Order: sequence, then structure tokens, then C-alpha cells
Amino acid sequence: MSSSGGGGLEELARILSEPGAAEALEKLVRVAVKLDEAGVLDLLEALADGRLIREFLEAALSGGAIRVLDQLNDIVKEIGEVADAIVAEPRPVGLSGLLRALRDPEVQRGLGRLIALLRALGRVRLGGRGAST
Repeated sequence: MSSSGGGGLEELARILSEPGAAEALEKLVRVAVKLDEAGVLDLLEALADGRLIREFLEAALSGGAIRVLDQLNDIVKEIGEVADAIVAEPRPVGLSGLLRALRDPEVQRGLGRLIALLRALGRVRLGGRGAST
């Protein structure tokens, strides 16, 4: 289209008088309506005015996102430590060793988690069968 204000309507009328132009414009409007209904035009508008990028950066730089990333590093480290403990060759433990281990706060926390896991597994009903006691 012309950048001058005077010839714009005439130029549009000339383009629309070309063969197939009206059908193409009608098809374009139908596509635009579908894109709008799907929310795509809102996304494009947000991208065009920089709002979406600004909101993304604000969320990414917020304290919450940074804390999550920081905790993720700790979680991965702890998973590695657990995996190392699982694959390590355990030393044999007798009854007195078990009683000594039960005084260790880490063992107590681990045992508490294991019991909570066993309770949750006990509540699971597989295949529609009732729980057996």
C-alpha cells in the first residue's frame, strides 16, 4: 500500500479489483479469526510490543526462579549422594549394629521416609482389587 494518505483507498480498491483478490482477502480474514480464537494473535501482539519478553525476563529474574534453580543444584547433588550409597558395597550389620544405627538422626529420618513410602504404597489399589490385610 501507498505510504501517502491520499492514495491509500484508491490503491486498496485497485488491489481488490484484481482477479482472486476478494476471495484471498476473505480467506485471510477467516484465518485471522481462527488465529484470534486460538489466542495466537494475542501472543503475536504481546511479542510485537515486547510485553511477553518483559514478563518472561521479570519471572526469570525474580527471587523465586533463582531459588528454584539454586535448590535444583542441591537436589541433584543429594540424588548423586543417594545413588552412590545405593551402589556402594554395604558392610554387614548385626543386631547391635542396627540398634546403634537407629540412634543416628539421619538413619531415623531415612527410616521415617521409608515408613511413609510404605504407607503410601499400601494405600495404592492396583487393578481395581481391594486392599488385602
